[in-house]
Amino acid sequence: MAVKVGKAGAGITAARSHTGAIAGRYEIYRAAFKKAGVIELDGYEEFLAACKAFGMQGRAKGNRVMIITDGGGVGVGLSDACHALGLDVAPLPEELSAKLKSELPPYFAIGNPLDLTGSATDESFALSLQKTMSGDHYDIAIIAALWGPPALTDNLPAMLAQKPGFTEKPILICTPGGEYSRQRFKLFREVGLPVFGTPEAAVRAASVLARGARRG
Repeated sequence: MAVKVGKAGAGITAARSHTGAIAGRYEIYRAAFKKAGVIELDGYEEFLAACKAFGMQGRAKGNRVMIITDGGGVGVGLSDACHALGLDVAPLPEELSAKLKSELPPYFAIGNPLDLTGSATDESFALSLQKTMSGDHYDIAIIAALWGPPALTDNLPAMLAQKPGFTEKPILICTPGGEYSRQRFKLFREVGLPVFGTPEAAVRAASVLARGARRG
């Protein structure tokens, strides 16, 4: 992975004025990165997200993203961010949708994003993840867990990390919120799941994992 600075205008001038003088033409670097299989990152925030994602999860095989959330607004925000970065939030296949409807409560909003509502439990998150990711429909899962629902417990990270039937597919966690939510970050990291505080950061990480597939 690499962050290329000095790509245009004043940045090029500044890069040439000190030890960064090797910065050179951006087009040459882009070609070299592509040939060498280097993933170019868009700034330091994306670099940090990429390090977190690759440090805990493997690269994705494609750009198809499954979003599972207990808050509809966050799910829509994740979907918008995915589209902006070229990730495919594909609709649920009809057969998979029917299976989820038969096994989940009728008040859950079955789709992609899959909204488990404020009635979500550890078990419904884990079941939804297993059902949607076990087949060949999606490459990356983003789980948005809002810790307001009382039915969610500190067992959720370990349950999600089991990955029954899809051990090679990356899972990214998005947990927006205040201090209580941030205190749960450690639980996800302890089981090898990268966790992000905003939808945008989680989607940046997903984008990098998908770009890694194209470099594979």
